[in-house]
Amino acid sequence: MSLRRISVVVPVGLAIALGLAACAPTGPGTGGGDGYAGFPPGHRPEAFDESPRATLLDDGTVLAITTWGSSSCHREVDQVEWDGTLARVHVDRAGGFACTADMAAYTTELDVPEASAGRITEVELTYEDWDGVDRLTVE
Repeated sequence: MSLRRISVVVPVGLAIALGLAACAPTGPGTGGGDGYAGFPPGHRPEAFDESPRATLLDDGTVLAITTWGSSSCHREVDQVEWDGTLARVHVDRAGGFACTADMAAYTTELDVPEASAGRITEVELTYEDWDGVDRLTVE
């Protein structure tokens, strides 16, 4: 391929890639939200507990979901359904085929819709890789 053709193809390909990225949903999965290792600031439990947690932040406008798993294959929220005082949250495992053999907390913060802000009292947490359901009381 000639240098002239490369100088046309590369910018066009870059423009297409950037345009497609702008149309992608924000945050992990279709559930949205920002994820990070650890607990929400100021909400680290005093005793070690590997149970999932649900915490309302910012005057009830943000719901933080904390789950446990491998630090290289943490769980990410991929679906959320808001129903009055109940949030139904589905998580899927992120990462590759092989995961590290450690246990780490991972938190995803979700914006609560205005109709449910400050009202969420319970979370029904389901998993892609496990058939169980965790029912969490929001802290």
